[in-house]
Amino acid sequence: MERPLPPVELDAGFVAEYRAMHEDIFRRWREESKAGAEWVARRGAEELALWYAGGITLRGLGWLGGKVAPTVVRALMRGGAQATSWLRTTLTRLSAEERLAFERLWTKVQLEGKGSLITAERTELRELMVGIERLIQEPLDRETKIKLRAKARQAYKTLHPELAELLEQRGALLPIHHRCPLEYAHLFPEKDINAAENLAMVTQNVHKRIDALWTRFRQASEPGHVPYSLKEAEEGALARLQRLFPGLE
Repeated sequence: MERPLPPVELDAGFVAEYRAMHEDIFRRWREESKAGAEWVARRGAEELALWYAGGITLRGLGWLGGKVAPTVVRALMRGGAQATSWLRTTLTRLSAEERLAFERLWTKVQLEGKGSLITAERTELRELMVGIERLIQEPLDRETKIKLRAKARQAYKTLHPELAELLEQRGALLPIHHRCPLEYAHLFPEKDINAAENLAMVTQNVHKRIDALWTRFRQASEPGHVPYSLKEAEEGALARLQRLFPGLE
């Protein structure tokens, strides 16, 4: 018999934010059942990441089995913006069919409770979580990288509205750089590779130089060696930049 996850101390602001959104969805669902269902479907799983992450955080995943997806559980049980952002990025990696399954099953759990799932649905949800656990520890494919770069750019505009117009005008001349490269996202499965602290706007020539340094780093590394922490990766890149640009801190 699986032991439930230990209690997690949740951020009060996140709980309040989640409950407010949850109550709004319940109100729509109760008062306008058909319209409410259409509203949930129209918003989609990514737009409702707060709702899903909040429900998972508050309900816990012990009933699915603590060993099913330990990395996913740890990432989501942080709650708040971190869990929401992580889930939104992770959903980008799923296939259309997997996202639909996730949305269908978690919407049912949120609105009707986990007891509403039949045995086949519980099995499907468990297998989906196992698949996500495996997926986040695999290198990103080309299509997913393209999606995440586009989302990173949009997120940066939202975070820095004063730069939104400039980013639109300059386009590829002002790329959004991932401090920890997308190539290494699978080495940090609990971290959101598109988190605000991992994004920086740079000029195209600087971005090319950084990419070249990472290429040299990979080529110079011993076979099988990769940065084992975000700090090591950043320090390695910074050391190379400092040799090229004396005075850089």
